[in-house]
Amino acid sequence: MLSRRAVTMLRSPVARVAQVQVRGVRASFDKAEEPMLGDYPDIDPFPAQLKNPYKKYDDQQDRRNLNEPLSVNDDLYDMWSPDRFTHFKNQDALKYFIGFLTLFFGGSYVATYFVPEKAAIPREFPYEGLWKESGGTEKSKDVFAQRSE
Repeated sequence: MLSRRAVTMLRSPVARVAQVQVRGVRASFDKAEEPMLGDYPDIDPFPAQLKNPYKKYDDQQDRRNLNEPLSVNDDLYDMWSPDRFTHFKNQDALKYFIGFLTLFFGGSYVATYFVPEKAAIPREFPYEGLWKESGGTEKSKDVFAQRSE
């Protein structure tokens, strides 16, 4: 019964039209012809953090001048967006990170050989862990038994 419904839904013209429409929307999307822009100029975004901090701006904190056209996604590139780190290339940062992990886990592995032994042996309790002497019953034996760990 369920498989018949699934086959019928796949064969219905509504499902095929919806599938074609989704493909059409994905294929026709273009940055230059974005319908929400209208006649607004298409400006390449540039992060404000990478602008010259010593240059004089009308808005010194956001590094913007008056009447300067903004990118459509200006909130992604202003001074309040996440910082951009340009100190290292991605490959170098990955090498440093892998090196750090190697040193950390390698040092941890070596340190396990220098862990001192326990100062005393584990305690052992008579009568199956003194569960009866601790006030337990046969059902609560696991709760009241003294552990030797």
